[in-house]
Amino acid sequence: MLPWIALGLLVPVALVLLMAWRRYLSVVPHGTARDRMISAVWAPLVASGGLLGVMMGRDGTLGSEGAAAIGMGAMVAAVVVGCVLLSAVLRIQRDPWEAQDRLPLAWPVAGVLLVLVASAGRVSHTVGLVAFAIGVVLIWANSLPEPAEEGASSAQQPSGAESAWLTMAFAAAILLGVCTALATEVLVATVIMVAALVALAVVATVGRCRDGQLAIRSAGWLAVILPCLGLGLLGHDRLMLIMQGGRIPQLPGPPPRLHETGGLLLPGLVLLATTAVLAGHGRWRGSWRLAACAGLGLAGVLGAGVMVAGVLG
Repeated sequence: MLPWIALGLLVPVALVLLMAWRRYLSVVPHGTARDRMISAVWAPLVASGGLLGVMMGRDGTLGSEGAAAIGMGAMVAAVVVGCVLLSAVLRIQRDPWEAQDRLPLAWPVAGVLLVLVASAGRVSHTVGLVAFAIGVVLIWANSLPEPAEEGASSAQQPSGAESAWLTMAFAAAILLGVCTALATEVLVATVIMVAALVALAVVATVGRCRDGQLAIRSAGWLAVILPCLGLGLLGHDRLMLIMQGGRIPQLPGPPPRLHETGGLLLPGLVLLATTAVLAGHGRWRGSWRLAACAGLGLAGVLGAGVMVAGVLG
């Protein structure tokens, strides 16, 4: 009964989350420090809530469901980057990403690591713990003010409305994660699709309320932070098994492992393709840019469909 109740609450909770997130973006003032926090910290965390709920109770096995959940960040990034850059190519808006814009090194590195983990098939639980630590360090590093922002950030303190709407968005994201964790017992593919659409809507709202470059950066950091936190949940699940005496003390036995990680190959390749398009977008001309942007967006949609089909099959 409880899983069906959670399934029924998915859409209402998602609507509350998107409403609170949009209100937060509408009241927060523009500025370099605030924009950086939105794109590199708040948006990826809010968008990850529902997808991380799918990772609960997986008993150390990633499988097609877990890979689809944490791999959706790369698909969302491909769709957002492809659509935003395509609108610039078609002269619908100004180009949000030019040749001199710096591409965070963590994005292609994350794509390579996903491909390596997928190629291994199964990895030690320590890999999940290390990935979680990397994700936390990235969030912490992105929250630090840059030297040019220190004076401005200390002068602009968040208002009460900002804090209230952001807190409400995070509370709704946590509740959405709880609902997805319970509802996966009945319709896991539907749950993953709803959570992925919510993540896409969170990033798209950033682009609508701020600008295209912030949407691109939000999508990129989502594609990096989501797998780190998702693998971290699996690693901590195996760690808790050790702490609770899940292994016989007299027999050391093999270390606990994370199984069936091959599903991360497609998200890793899509993330690498996304970074390649971003790196070359400002240098390409004419039909090459058009084909690359349209192809990237199509790859994100088809990749998401393939991953959901793997869950159903």
